[in-house]
Amino acid sequence: MKKALLLLIVFLGFGLHIQAQELSVADTLLVFDGNDESVFELVGHTELTNNTNQTQTYVWVREIIEQPDGWNNAVCDINQCYFHTVSTAEFDLMAGESGLLDVHVRPFGIAGKAIVKLTVTDVDNPDVSICVQYESTIGTVSIDNLIQQDVQIFPNPTSNVFVMTENSIVEELTVFNIIGRPIRTFKARNGQQYDVRDLATGLYLVRMTDKDGKIIKTVRMTKH
Repeated sequence: MKKALLLLIVFLGFGLHIQAQELSVADTLLVFDGNDESVFELVGHTELTNNTNQTQTYVWVREIIEQPDGWNNAVCDINQCYFHTVSTAEFDLMAGESGLLDVHVRPFGIAGKAIVKLTVTDVDNPDVSICVQYESTIGTVSIDNLIQQDVQIFPNPTSNVFVMTENSIVEELTVFNIIGRPIRTFKARNGQQYDVRDLATGLYLVRMTDKDGKIIKTVRMTKH
């Protein structure tokens, strides 16, 4: 009886080991930092490998643990690079094949830190699962933090116009669409109303810069 129980334990342990090795990843934690928040994007890169002898279908699910307002991130797998609004997708890996699993972090001129977790699971066997965490710090978070927190736009959401809280540092406002293309620029003046009534309904980014062109803050604006 004891011998049979021992053999069962060994068999189960061997099975779990095989299962864990069906899918492997080059890195489970990626830290990629940058000193300049004006950079368009930083990329955390790793690869997944299907260690079985047949094609497997996997699904990744993204969880944004931490991210500054105004940033976005997007995932690239072996199939394609996805828009930042896509949080899950399926993909195939052939037997022995490796494929990329990257996260592109875009700060839009804002200093801060993002933490993104991707969980990859075998569609046919949910017990086969791997988590990868991506961490990216961009710029010097402590610089002008109080100023950044104080300067806001309102109303937000807006239908016609918005105004900015009074301050002595913002010289220019630039409105970007969600893919980062500038579509409107305003000279900043205290008490001024900024007209956006002709913009299509959707999400925009408003970038504030000082007299030297330094980015002070970028905020999301919803247009109704």
